Amino acid sequence: MKKTGYLIIFISIAALLWLIYITANQPINGAGAWAGGDSLLVNQIAGVTGGEYKPWFTPIWKPQSGEVETFMFSFQAAMGALFVGLYVGYYKGKKEASEK
Repeated sequence: MKKTGYLIIFISIAALLWLIYITANQPINGAGAWAGGDSLLVNQIAGVTGGEYKPWFTPIWKPQSGEVETFMFSFQAAMGALFVGLYVGYYKGKKEASEK
C-alpha cells in the first residue's frame, strides 16, 4: 500500500476517535446542547419578528415514535450510501475495463 493510502486510513481513524471523544460527553437522553434545536430557533425567530412567526409547513405524516423516525432516517442514509457506492463502483469498473 502506498503512503497516501496509509495516510488516508490514519486520518480516518483519527477523525473517528475525535468524533467519539466529542460525543462521549453528551447525555444519552437527549438533554444535551443539541436537544430542542428547532423549538429554540422558533422562540428566537418569534422574538426577532415580534411573535408573528408561523411555520410555513406542517408534516403530512408524523411517525408514532422516535424509533420509527430514526429507522426511517437511517434507512434513507443507507440507501443513499448504496446508490453512491454503486455509482462510483460502476464507473470505476467501466474505466478499468476500458483501459485493458
